[in-house]
Amino acid sequence: MIVNNSNFRLKDIPNFHPELEYYERVSFWKEEKRKCIEGYWSSGKWMPGPLYYYINFHNIQFEDDSSVAQAFGLPFLRDIDWELFLLYEECRGFSGFTNDTKTTCDRRYGPEKELSIKLKRITEAEANSMEYVPATVGVKVIIVAVVAPDVETDPVILLVR
Repeated sequence: MIVNNSNFRLKDIPNFHPELEYYERVSFWKEEKRKCIEGYWSSGKWMPGPLYYYINFHNIQFEDDSSVAQAFGLPFLRDIDWELFLLYEECRGFSGFTNDTKTTCDRRYGPEKELSIKLKRITEAEANSMEYVPATVGVKVIIVAVVAPDVETDPVILLVR
């Protein structure tokens, strides 16, 4: 499925009057906060919340070939960002949507199926109703924390196939 990335990009942040447009401002930011936490659906595709935050609110420093900082701005939305943030959601324990009745990454339906049935966490009928798909098929995710004494940095996530 091909979806236009501009569907996920926030067009502009409205400039609300602090007193006269109080309720509009609060409702706008509540909705944006919800999208940053729960994710965002557009044209049948789901964007993870952290990716929505990253492309709409997280400014990065752009550099040219000489490695001299040129400007701050919003990052581009690339395929590697989609893959990285979807894998990040899996690492956080995301295992599918509540209303998905066909597939799941929940280990109770896969490697822990027999134990889950025995401990009555799920019934036999529930165990056979879902197809188990491992969360990281063919991808090993390694999270490395880069620590330097005088540098603030975020963890670096390496994808190894």
